[in-house]
Amino acid sequence: METVARRLEARIEQIPGAKGFLPGRKYGTPVNFKAIQENLTLATLISRSDAALAHYCGLDASVKHRIDEQREVQNMRAEALRMQTEQLAARNRQARQDREARQSLASWQRGYRSV
Repeated sequence: METVARRLEARIEQIPGAKGFLPGRKYGTPVNFKAIQENLTLATLISRSDAALAHYCGLDASVKHRIDEQREVQNMRAEALRMQTEQLAARNRQARQDREARQSLASWQRGYRSV
C-alpha cells in the first residue's frame, strides 16, 4: 500500500505547482483522497494536467475536457482574427497601389478641370 501511495504522491508532485498543496500523511497510511478533493487548488491542478489521475482521485475529469474545448475555441478565434487581418492588409495594399497609380497620372488624366 505504501508504494502505491508514494507513486501517487510522486505523480502529483510532477504537476507544476501541486507539490505545496499535497496534504501531509504519516508513513503507512493511504493517501487521503477526501483532502485532495476538498483542496480546490490541488484538485484544479490535477484535473487540468492529468485526466486519468483526476479520475483515480475521484475528481471531475470533465474539467480537462472543458478546458481543452475552451483552448480550441480560443485557437479558432485567433485563426479567424489572423485571416481577417490578412484580408484587411491585402485590401489596404491594393488601395495604396491604386492611389499611387492615380498620383502618377497627370492632373488632366485624373479628371481635374483646369480653370
